[in-house]
Amino acid sequence: EGIGLSCGGLAGVGGDESQVITGLRMTPGGLLPNIPFDQAAAISGTGYLDLLSILLAYGVISQNGVFDIAERDFSFPARAKLLEMVRKTGREKFLKLDSLSLTAGDIEELLKVKAAFSLALKSLLAEAGLQAADLKRIFLAGALGEHVKQSCLFDLGFLPSVLEGRVKVAGNTSLAGAKLLQNEKMRELARHFKSCTKIYSLPEQAGFMEKYISEMAFAYQLA
Repeated sequence: EGIGLSCGGLAGVGGDESQVITGLRMTPGGLLPNIPFDQAAAISGTGYLDLLSILLAYGVISQNGVFDIAERDFSFPARAKLLEMVRKTGREKFLKLDSLSLTAGDIEELLKVKAAFSLALKSLLAEAGLQAADLKRIFLAGALGEHVKQSCLFDLGFLPSVLEGRVKVAGNTSLAGAKLLQNEKMRELARHFKSCTKIYSLPEQAGFMEKYISEMAFAYQLA
């Protein structure tokens, strides 16, 4: 949800969503957030994913999450506007957004999330003997899953392009599940699921660290 990043925040805390940037888009005039940067106190998880997707599309960051400003190509106005926002303090580059910023450290943390997500998906598919193309539907749970721009998940490599059109928002599945458990038949079904559920611990799998590191790129790595 953006928590833990240098300017991250949870949308809706205290009932005041106006202080948190939850979405961005690129226009001919520049980077346009859902609220002005100078009025924002934080960036939510969905805002960060929007921002990364834009920076990747315009070549401001590489797939490895590095600010790619060696050649400042100002012939392309939109990219030039983004490049002008890149600053450097010591050895660290960051994107300046008025009082907010996106640092190299933030990008690394988001890369870790992406790597864990895509590795978990691939590991579950491998355990089931399936390919991503075999899935008829994939469900996104939670607040971020409900509000994230799905194109970002494909642009940044969380999901393979073959699953476009097969993603469905599931909402707050924890709360929905808790409500279902008020019914005795559903509690019995839950007990059945518990008896036949297998715990798959990623860190305990052979070659975990190598596989995890290989997923640290904003692209879906094909086997």
